[in-house]
Amino acid sequence: MSNALPAPPQRRSTTGRALMAVARLGVVAAVTFFVMTNRPAGQPAESAPPPPAPTQSATATTPDQAAPVDPEARSGVRRSGRLVMVPGETYSLDSKDDPQWQQGRARGDIELLHGYLALPFGSKAKIVLADREWPDCAQQQGYGTARIALSDRDTGRFLCVRTRDGRFAELHLTRVDLRPNGVEVAAYHFDVTVYDSPEP
Repeated sequence: MSNALPAPPQRRSTTGRALMAVARLGVVAAVTFFVMTNRPAGQPAESAPPPPAPTQSATATTPDQAAPVDPEARSGVRRSGRLVMVPGETYSLDSKDDPQWQQGRARGDIELLHGYLALPFGSKAKIVLADREWPDCAQQQGYGTARIALSDRDTGRFLCVRTRDGRFAELHLTRVDLRPNGVEVAAYHFDVTVYDSPEP
């Protein structure tokens, strides 16, 4: 029978305890990351409070500073659409539905003649280069029969026409096409709005 005593348990080294603590922290971090990245749909993360709603500042406007009125917002519009004018053709702004705005030379209001926007011979229409954007053509002054020269530099300008039937038409020049020589006009492109009821 041996009288030897059992060997005392060995103590864990300091290094072993540190490694175990690091391992536990790693497991906790991994579980936390898994839970956060697998949040159920419909459970939004906390978000910052919404920014304050913008405030509107009221600015007094005088009649001269009033914003221009889009023609489509005005009453009495008979027709509106695109008009492309080329030399040798006359155009009737009283046309109700012709896609080329034509009713024959005898009914023509305007034409492109030698690079000018002009009135056909015998036309009762009158024309004027408007003095502002989105003009009220019924109030525009200076109607006459003079030809108007328009170049590509005039893109964006407005013209007013009093048609042979007494309606007012607003023409917004959107493009000017030139011939290969870069001087002669090949076509005028207009956005046109014609008002149905003749003004007194």
